[in-house]
Amino acid sequence: DKIVVLNGGQVEQVGSPRELYERPASLFVAGFLGSPRMNFLPVSLQAPGRSSLIDIPALGMKSLPFDSSNLKADE
Repeated sequence: DKIVVLNGGQVEQVGSPRELYERPASLFVAGFLGSPRMNFLPVSLQAPGRSSLIDIPALGMKSLPFDSSNLKADE
């Protein structure tokens, strides 16, 4: 079975339910399929590594326990 996600009449992503849920192609698809309902915040990565330091404009600097060593700062 395949699902087609449309946004304003344009195809955003086509795939199995599992593919869309686990690997959404865009923020629109992630927000459309996400459960529970999601909020998206702009953040910037300040210090990549095994734990990540991010800057959230509304909240300031936060350390999160995810490996971002394959990313660059400000991505």
